[in-house]
Amino acid sequence: MKGEKLLRNIFIALMILLFWLIVSTPILINTDIVLLDEPIKEIVEAGMLFVLVSVGAAIYFLYKKRLKRREKELDETHSYIGAVNLQVDQIKSIIEMLSRYPETKKDFKYLFEALAQKALAGVNSEWVLFRIISVKSGKTLTEYNKARGIAVLLKCEISNRDLLDSKYIEGCRIIVSTQENLSIKVFCVMPVKELSDNQEVLLKAIVNNICMLYLIFDTEAVNRRK
Repeated sequence: MKGEKLLRNIFIALMILLFWLIVSTPILINTDIVLLDEPIKEIVEAGMLFVLVSVGAAIYFLYKKRLKRREKELDETHSYIGAVNLQVDQIKSIIEMLSRYPETKKDFKYLFEALAQKALAGVNSEWVLFRIISVKSGKTLTEYNKARGIAVLLKCEISNRDLLDSKYIEGCRIIVSTQENLSIKVFCVMPVKELSDNQEVLLKAIVNNICMLYLIFDTEAVNRRK
């Protein structure tokens, strides 16, 4: 806001100065101080007025361009803040959806089902696939897929190596959990070409929560086996 106010004040000051120069030019040219013939005075006056008006127009367009750039920066800032707030809301809604942490495979399947429905509600996709992969072995630890209505699930095999190597998969968008220091990665695959920023925020919140909940579930399972 301070930057915009300063820019506006500079613009107003320059325009006032130009207006004063435009008004003063004919008076200055027609004084006895300027020793020029009358026709030449008129040419000089017209030339100076043309230059001053051109400068005024240039300042105006530069001001509008700068103002538009500032508005774009503000819009991007607001969009970022909105995306962060949305991610917080999505995480809160996912956590509130759980009455307790999953303790059995049945509990985890119910979790997958609920989160798959949430993903399909937020993205217009025929199906969604969640896959949890061990980073060390490259093996699938568990996965879940859900189709919308009578839609057919993915027709091609998606290899774990392609997912771990972040390879492009035609016709699909892939969202991966963002934690880099864990032994697992969670992938969400959907057959769509584009995702909006808000949709990416939603899916990232989902896969990150799946990652956290699976680690809790796996730790509890190991403890129960001891």
